[in-house]
Amino acid sequence: MREFPVTIVGGGPSGLLASALLTRHGIEHLVVEARQGLHRAPQAHVLNTRSLEIFRQIGVDTRILDAATVVEKQRYITYFDQLKGLSYGALDIGARRSGQDFLESLSPTRAANLPQDQLEEILFEKAQQSEVATIRFGTRCTGHAQTSDGVIVDLSDENGQDYQVRSDYLISAEGAGSGTRRRMGIEMEGPVGIAHFITVYFKSDLAGLLKGREGVVHWCLNLKTPGILVVHDDKERSVLMIQYNPETHSPEDFTEAVCADYLRNIIGDESHPFEIKSLDTWVMNAQVAKSYGEGRVFLVGDAAHRFPPTGGLGLNTGAQDVYNFIWKLREVLSGNAEASLLETYETECRPMALVNCQHSLTNMLRGVEVPNAIGLGEDADLSETNIAILRQGGQAAAERQATIQEAIEGQLPHYVSYGLDLGSVYEAGALVRDGEAIVDAAENPVEYRPNAQPGARFPHFWVKHGGVRKSVHDLLSYDGFTMIVGPDGSAWKSLLAELDECSFGINLVEIGPQQAVQNEDDALARLCGIAGDGAILVRPDGHVAWREKSLPANPKASLEQAIAAAFPTKLRWRDDVPAGAH
Repeated sequence: MREFPVTIVGGGPSGLLASALLTRHGIEHLVVEARQGLHRAPQAHVLNTRSLEIFRQIGVDTRILDAATVVEKQRYITYFDQLKGLSYGALDIGARRSGQDFLESLSPTRAANLPQDQLEEILFEKAQQSEVATIRFGTRCTGHAQTSDGVIVDLSDENGQDYQVRSDYLISAEGAGSGTRRRMGIEMEGPVGIAHFITVYFKSDLAGLLKGREGVVHWCLNLKTPGILVVHDDKERSVLMIQYNPETHSPEDFTEAVCADYLRNIIGDESHPFEIKSLDTWVMNAQVAKSYGEGRVFLVGDAAHRFPPTGGLGLNTGAQDVYNFIWKLREVLSGNAEASLLETYETECRPMALVNCQHSLTNMLRGVEVPNAIGLGEDADLSETNIAILRQGGQAAAERQATIQEAIEGQLPHYVSYGLDLGSVYEAGALVRDGEAIVDAAENPVEYRPNAQPGARFPHFWVKHGGVRKSVHDLLSYDGFTMIVGPDGSAWKSLLAELDECSFGINLVEIGPQQAVQNEDDALARLCGIAGDGAILVRPDGHVAWREKSLPANPKASLEQAIAAAFPTKLRWRDDVPAGAH
């Protein structure tokens, strides 16, 4: 029986990101995917800033940004009856990204819009850059059994051959229909079957029709063929999402000919050319697993949660899952930490998924505000009258248009969520709270409020290191912990020097006017809330584990408490180690 330290079931974005991270850490693993290859049609497409920071750590952010929709073509969310017809208004999300200075204040990278199939190709190539990764398509996981020291995984390949592998840990990244989750009896909680959709993937040059209102998402609100148009490439690749009622229609009713009629009416020009590439179906749910795993088996990505797409948080929450879990798994496999560290994965990530799920559902429910403002409803005659008022112009139309635009502006949290993206805080887990009230990013999901309290993503700011301008994130250790200290941090530096060479290692970064790392706007006090003699301990995933705002009476005891909580191990000091112990 072949052995792999880790087996990953599922070769979508979450599974491939887990593989790429394991490859980066040199951990041998197996990825199995039931599909014959990578996705070939665009699906999820929103990659938020935090996800790009994660992709930056494996060196693929530049490729993603180069392949992504250019920022200038992501500016507007539009509402219309037909592309060549009546415009109801637009949400200018570009106005909320006020220039390069604003983006650079948030992160060393930026959000992107890239279809899932293209992202998978990039992650697949990265994962395969080392022999530690074995990726098998056309292979299904049919079962698993946990033992006292591992997991026996049952597999079946495309030729019908059944076999087993043994792993220390099993990761289910199978998506919403995870068989592993079902076999473990882990239930999902939250509404299911909220809406049903047909997706029409088609090729058409829409650039001319969108000139002056360039964007990725366009809402077609008419009585005959309502739909949501997602434009991945305005000259090549687009998707139309058509909602249907399963009580009156079935997916089989939406033949290619029917979908072609939808497209012609949405475009508003019978002669405009297009080519339908594929049709698919999906069901909108808002659910989170009651548990993220059991024993040596863990769920990540859509296997653990499935959100409405309103907000684009599904894939991104999955990336956060994986990034949180893999560094902990690495330390457990290496023997540096106790297996109990893995329990903090659910403690930290499940509450975040619940918040993101609710935000996505709220966005979806608020979406009706725009058609309500237009005056579209079940009464077809009244709806036609309301549209006619808008077409005719005049005072009545102007008043209605103002109401519509107000409703459109109210959709901003659907499309701009820097607060949730960068400001979410783990409330408990591999960290030590410092008594400060926890920042609730959900209170203001649009605006990011930088902070460095335990559980938060350590904020980005620019520093000079060796005369070179770089992000402070570039100085964090992603293979260990990093202690950030201010200009009066000599006590912390002396303390770390007392650590035994065989103990847990902590990278030290000193920031101050006379230090090797310099920051001109006092970011440690302004953004991180620490005095010159304070300290912050940052985990390998970039989240804060512990913070002392100023030098405590017993810094050694404080640091020992932090490591014991954030990383179940005991620090070894030189005075504690008997001579010759090494």
